[in-house]
Amino acid sequence: MWNIQTNLINLIEGVKDIPEGIKRYIPSYEYEIYDFSPKSKAKIAGEAYTRLVIEVMRSAFEKDKERFYKTFKLMVELTNKMQDKEKVDEVFEICLKYLLDTKDDIEIEEMEKVAKEESVERGELIMSIAEKLREEGIKKGIEKGKLEERKEFTIKLLSKKFGVNLTEELKEKIRNADEKTINYIGDNLLEITLDELKDILE
Repeated sequence: MWNIQTNLINLIEGVKDIPEGIKRYIPSYEYEIYDFSPKSKAKIAGEAYTRLVIEVMRSAFEKDKERFYKTFKLMVELTNKMQDKEKVDEVFEICLKYLLDTKDDIEIEEMEKVAKEESVERGELIMSIAEKLREEGIKKGIEKGKLEERKEFTIKLLSKKFGVNLTEELKEKIRNADEKTINYIGDNLLEITLDELKDILE
């Protein structure tokens, strides 16, 4: 429950001791409080771009996977209602990157599947963004000259791809793999299956 004053002037420490002659120049207005947390049952209405951004921020803290993907489907529906295709792709990419950065339990292939139910184009864009992030991560790792960083980035992407099937044992094998193996996994990240990954790491 929100138990903080919603009137700006009441948030100022010692406001009661401020002389009335000065207090009259302090802006005094109230702000509205809306609960957009995953537990809130309030429906988000309004212009598509605004709804999309708010839904993204809300879903970033959703623990239930089924509800998350249901909300993600709504996000795709919202993008389909937008007219400016170039702006839509840009906004969708920003939202997707935000979710990938804030949530560790997202599976890219599941997001692609959900998105394609509403828009084949949107599903393909997800994989395109995933590939771009992979290349950026590898480039970043090479520039920094840190193989260990590339291994952790590879684990992060594979975790999103395979979810809980990427066991701690497999993660440890990736951390112990040589650079040639990490390069191979990185180059084939989108196509590689779980069984192929296990064979590579043996």
